Amino acid sequence: MKERRPISESEFINRVTPSVRLFLSVDLENSTKLKHSPTSKGEEWLTAVLLFAKSFPQLLDAQLQERCRRSGNAALGVPPIWKMLGDELIFVTVIEKANQAVAYLEAFQTALFIWNQDVIKGSSRGPLRVKGAAWLAGFPIVNAVFDAGDGREDYAGPSLDAGFRIARLATPRRLAISVDLAWLLLKANFDGLIRFDGPTVLKGLAEESGYPFLWIEVGKSDYLKAERNLLGYGGQTDKEAMKELCEHFIHEFGVPRHVPFLANDAEYSAKPPNYDKDLGLRTEFLRQNIYVVDEPEPTVSPAVRSDMTEDLLLKELGDLDDKQSS
Repeated sequence: MKERRPISESEFINRVTPSVRLFLSVDLENSTKLKHSPTSKGEEWLTAVLLFAKSFPQLLDAQLQERCRRSGNAALGVPPIWKMLGDELIFVTVIEKANQAVAYLEAFQTALFIWNQDVIKGSSRGPLRVKGAAWLAGFPIVNAVFDAGDGREDYAGPSLDAGFRIARLATPRRLAISVDLAWLLLKANFDGLIRFDGPTVLKGLAEESGYPFLWIEVGKSDYLKAERNLLGYGGQTDKEAMKELCEHFIHEFGVPRHVPFLANDAEYSAKPPNYDKDLGLRTEFLRQNIYVVDEPEPTVSPAVRSDMTEDLLLKELGDLDDKQSS
């Protein structure tokens, strides 16, 4: 099914240029309970949602700039909001370097923690805590960019489906992440610990093996530490072992079955086998079956006037030959 709005050749090239995008999802915890509470007025939940939609992006931006300043790296802009689904904000940004993913995740983790601590202290954040999730999506071989209808980009594909399912694992204490994002963070020496709670059932995702429940702790909890020890998870401080786990899953069950490819960061990712061939096939498929690409206007040589008939053209060419031969 093709898009209805024709796009220019330059728009098409932009949509099929290889990229890896990072998605950050933040959702209000227990907002449904607040909405349906018999003692809650309608204005209370609405005020909480509006405050969240306005304030959380500002908090994330502040933490991102602070993190870049402390690390001495170039400033990164707060990711634009892709969409708001009910009480959930979803940010998206293109990742060109592995250390950018690290910066965004560290800032996101801190923003989640600060928000929740402020709620516990009864500050002006409102009554609801937040929970977060993050995942990667590669374009255009596996996923595709579309027109949302209002000039913004929209996205679809298996990585997006997986991301929304992974987000269901999030809690105020657990920032749920996808396997490929975990691999990239581990590869780039992410300072925090990435936890693994074994396989979990997520509909449509590696159902024969289960999807690895990977998460980053938001804040510190003595209870979660004791719980993990009792369950036998231990400290899980071996980052190489965790990275190897992610690689095995990606190669056996991932879509696609290769680790994230960042074209501008060869230090962290090599071009997968057959990547150029797959890119060519995918680009042609999108051109023929998905996008309506405007054909460029044929160019007319300035030496030939548009009002010149074939007879006049032949006559002028003949006169020119006569002049040159005389």
